[in-house]
Amino acid sequence: MNKKGLLAFSKFSSVGVLNTVIDLSVYMVLLSFGMYYLIAQWISYGAGVANSYTLNRKWTFQRKEPSTVKEVTKFLVVNLVTFICSSLILLLCHEYASFNLFVSKGAASIGSLGINFVLTNRYVFTKTMEGREHYER
Repeated sequence: MNKKGLLAFSKFSSVGVLNTVIDLSVYMVLLSFGMYYLIAQWISYGAGVANSYTLNRKWTFQRKEPSTVKEVTKFLVVNLVTFICSSLILLLCHEYASFNLFVSKGAASIGSLGINFVLTNRYVFTKTMEGREHYER
């Protein structure tokens, strides 16, 4: 990974930490109200995604042009894929490995970080062919 790519991954990871704090906070509050853990996962993950789009767009990938429907759609598709992976990890860790929900949620968050960065960098906030390039590996 080149220097720009490493900086972008560092920023992405920092935003990810904040997203995780938001996600876990919402998740734990919803669980404390007795919500089923997978429904709580869907809602809490959505709260993190909303924060992720805003901060990654402006800070990590430094996009100044207005958002487009295509970009938002790509972002949502990438995060849907990441959400499915995250939910599958959560389910496997909790139901099959018998980890508690907090440990399972942590494993799901960590497990989906890399795939989300690669897809976001290569598919969502990629630069166009007009002389701009995405951050290389």
